[in-house]
Amino acid sequence: MGTISHNAILVTDSNETWLQDAAAKARELGCIVLGPSEPGVNTYRTLVICPDGSKEGWGESNAGNERRDAFVKWLQEQRDGYPSWAEVRYGELGYDVVRSDEDVP
Repeated sequence: MGTISHNAILVTDSNETWLQDAAAKARELGCIVLGPSEPGVNTYRTLVICPDGSKEGWGESNAGNERRDAFVKWLQEQRDGYPSWAEVRYGELGYDVVRSDEDVP
């Protein structure tokens, strides 16, 4: 038995090329990636770094945490005004924003 808590990262920007590069970086780090999406108003697109699906404390969950940490570090190293992003948690441990672009690196 174990606790299920899903963590996902949402990244939104109007620069499709940059988002494609971000998706490639996330895949390189071993993340499960959806998108970038089709454009919305003002050409904004969203990239989703999917949850790892593992129960908390298990090896794959810990590895997923490390992959997300590496991707967030990469996001924070990007161009000035890096895109809007947030890591959200949902599931048995509750629902909240874990960290976001408002966090100071």
